[in-house]
Amino acid sequence: MVTEYVIIVVLLITIVILSLRLAQKSYAHKKLLKQSLLQQKKDLIWIDEDIYHSEKAEDASEKKLLEELKRLFDEEKIYLDKTLNIKSLAVLLGTNKTILSKVINKYMSLSFPALLQSYRIKEAVNMLRNDVTSQYTLEYVADKCGYSSRQVFHSAFKREIGITPKKFRSIVEHMPQNVKKNNEDKE
Repeated sequence: MVTEYVIIVVLLITIVILSLRLAQKSYAHKKLLKQSLLQQKKDLIWIDEDIYHSEKAEDASEKKLLEELKRLFDEEKIYLDKTLNIKSLAVLLGTNKTILSKVINKYMSLSFPALLQSYRIKEAVNMLRNDVTSQYTLEYVADKCGYSSRQVFHSAFKREIGITPKKFRSIVEHMPQNVKKNNEDKE
């Protein structure tokens, strides 16, 4: 009889200890996830208005070209077109690809493909962070952001952000609502 009580007490103590360790691990995991998210937030670099150094443009035609390029990307979101390339953009802007490439390189310190990728990945990040669009498949997000395949999107996303879209989505899903809201307000 006494040995049965001892066994029950030992089992109860073991259960309590295991429960406490599990709770500690869960807390540590949440803390680590939050730190990881904060680090990712610090590491994210976005295209912002400062990239367009049109005020530094030496000639009026370059300044006009930069301003129209900014308008097409920011307002019309032409970067979402899968068929967009530097030649078609140059035609749209009334110039040639050599001049357009020179202006992008000179004033933005980017190549055209890097500029295009930055805008597309920013769009993808916004979709993955938005409560409504975050449930879309990665194939759908890739398609809507101008990528012709999920593999190309996956590689570009990882190159630009440092983690895969799936991992990014997982981190965002575990973010507290107030952190999500603060991130959306900053954009």
